[in-house]
Amino acid sequence: MLVGLANGTVVISKFGKVPTSNQASASGQDYHGCPTQHQNGDAKIINIKDRILGSFASSSTFLPLYLLQLGSQDEISCLKMSNIGFAAIAYKSGKLVVCDVSRGPAVIFNEESVAKFVPAAQGEGTIHITTMEFSIMEYSQDGYSSIILMAGTNGGGNLLLFKIMPQGNGGFGVEFTDKTVNLNYRMLGNEDPMTSKLDQIIPINATTGESAIASLENFQRLATGLVIPGFIITGSNRDLRVLKLPRTKLSHKVIDDKCLRCGIIRVRDKGIVLASLVKTGFIKFSSLPSLSDITDIKLPKEVYRKVQEALESGIASKSDILPNGEVFVRLSETELVNLCSSHDDSKLRKLHKEDKSTDLLFNENAIIPPRPSVSAMQWAKGFSKFTSVEDLAFLIAGPNRKPAKHPESRLAHNISPEANPQQGYGFGGGGPPKPDPKDRGYAEPVRRGTGSSNPYAIPTAGSFMRTVQDGLDSVEESVNGYASNMSEAMSEGIDNQKKSMYGAAFKSKFGF
Repeated sequence: MLVGLANGTVVISKFGKVPTSNQASASGQDYHGCPTQHQNGDAKIINIKDRILGSFASSSTFLPLYLLQLGSQDEISCLKMSNIGFAAIAYKSGKLVVCDVSRGPAVIFNEESVAKFVPAAQGEGTIHITTMEFSIMEYSQDGYSSIILMAGTNGGGNLLLFKIMPQGNGGFGVEFTDKTVNLNYRMLGNEDPMTSKLDQIIPINATTGESAIASLENFQRLATGLVIPGFIITGSNRDLRVLKLPRTKLSHKVIDDKCLRCGIIRVRDKGIVLASLVKTGFIKFSSLPSLSDITDIKLPKEVYRKVQEALESGIASKSDILPNGEVFVRLSETELVNLCSSHDDSKLRKLHKEDKSTDLLFNENAIIPPRPSVSAMQWAKGFSKFTSVEDLAFLIAGPNRKPAKHPESRLAHNISPEANPQQGYGFGGGGPPKPDPKDRGYAEPVRRGTGSSNPYAIPTAGSFMRTVQDGLDSVEESVNGYASNMSEAMSEGIDNQKKSMYGAAFKSKFGF
């Protein structure tokens, strides 16, 4: 973890615990007495392990172990720590320092001014870096992936590319590779050209749409010849661009409103879109890599009232857009609002370019039987009366109901009994005929125990009463059988009791 201080000094912290044998010393007001870990030009890293004091030293936490110091004080313009152990620090004077934190720490690059890489930059002020990102992707037609440090500057919006290459001594070195200038060259009125800068750099995998930001997994696979084709998305307050290394410009989009923040959002399994938060309170969605407009989502009124001041003042430029669709709008240095741009199903359908949901299914060959309007007992006795579409429309909307406008209504009429009188659903034609299996549109399922072999099958209306009568007769026979068996059992029991009593009296009389 890096912590930048106001005087340009950077604290390098590592997670761990101070050994109990460590004898901390707080003598002195500066760090002149601390040993130098590594030095490159006027940038040096000093070891301050022995200066750790306080209660946090006895627990596992981020411990300030090293300090990166320059020969003179300078203001930090951008600070970036990667997931693969490299760190980059840019200063307002144009200086760029790259450190290998995990395998050192060591200063592996110290450039006094990046202005020499963009001599044709607009303006007369100091060119400095405004945004940075580490990526692992293929550069040009190399046939393998490399660690690339991408740096965006002011003065018209310039993109600088640096390769981080392994050295023979086991360390790493940094070399300038290429540049792309004037990615944000449009100026409004009397605006200073030096304020025209790049705000964001987003590397993505050109094949899968996944993020191409340097990760430890891809870093460990570099030795196997890993190839990741990539695109670079650059964002500023006026322009969005998609580039292909080294300097191929694939698409360009001008933002009418001031663009505060942009990010990649993954839309279910459909792919990715570019979401942009603009000053007027809209979230604009664009396709990739063409940057074509998809849709705009307006923030709700109650939400917009909360974030309006932050949007207009520019504080919201520090907001974040996550790949799952959540948007964190920064209100102040300590407060933010959490939004979710993927809860509106109507907007999602536009993103998916679908008019209807995927769970609607119609079978145009299936004729729906009319619903009976009689009671269960009347139906069991054989009475049949059906509710027609006209009866239902009259009950719901009265006699002056307008014709339906939706295609589902027309489809429902086409498969209704009124539109198919030859099917004979209770309108004088008897029962419904069996449809031709070829007209079903699907294979008829095979069910076990159907027809007469199923004892649990529900009978039709004509045979329902006969089934009930047969059931009653069966119950009556069962009850009569139980009564006869009970009577016979009771008679046998009484006879046995009588015989036992007479036998006992006879034996006692004769002395047996």
